[in-house]
Amino acid sequence: EVLRKQREIIYGQRSEILFREDITDIIIRMMENTAQKMIYSALGDEKSARIDGKKLYKDINGVYFPLGYISEEEFDGLEIEEGISLFMDKCQALLNEKKEQFPKEIYAEFLKVVLLRVVDTYWMEHIDAMSELRQAVRLQAYAQVNPLREYQEIGFQKFETMIENIESDATKMINRAQIRDNLQREAVIKPVSTNSGSDDDTKRKPVVKGNKVGRNDPCPCGSGQKYKNCCGR
Repeated sequence: EVLRKQREIIYGQRSEILFREDITDIIIRMMENTAQKMIYSALGDEKSARIDGKKLYKDINGVYFPLGYISEEEFDGLEIEEGISLFMDKCQALLNEKKEQFPKEIYAEFLKVVLLRVVDTYWMEHIDAMSELRQAVRLQAYAQVNPLREYQEIGFQKFETMIENIESDATKMINRAQIRDNLQREAVIKPVSTNSGSDDDTKRKPVVKGNKVGRNDPCPCGSGQKYKNCCGR
């Protein structure tokens, strides 16, 4: 029941991505959530609630934005809302650059391919994690722990974490990726499987090649770094 409800949410989101002509508002919403998370994590003195520019710069430069795209000084000392607004201004500027550089169809396809790949990757990992959780809570039943309640509570936490990771990775990859307009396009409408750990979807690929990215593989955003040191951080 828990996984069924989560599946409905993810499938609903995936269908919206696939069949809407423009998903920019979905991307913006994810970026806003990511901006809030990163700004709040970089606050200095709690009483002042102002941003520690050095900490934020370390966390987002070359990760959420291309290297050198932001400076430590421009965020330092800003209040929360000012920091979120500046973060989003930077995101919007990068989106606008891509939108102006390529035809509307290529730009829209780019957003869909990136977001679908991120969603599918994390969803398959989540299915595996929930399977492991199911086995773990069965063992805890012997320790007078309610296995159903434990499964529901931890499963919800894992789902929330998955959503945050999807939003975070989508922000990283969209901000830093370079659109390639000369690659072959493939269909992306086949639903993701829920019965195995592999994603058999065929996808249009204006950005990256291959399926799930390994931790030591080159990052698909094109930075030249390993995935674990780049968008996989």
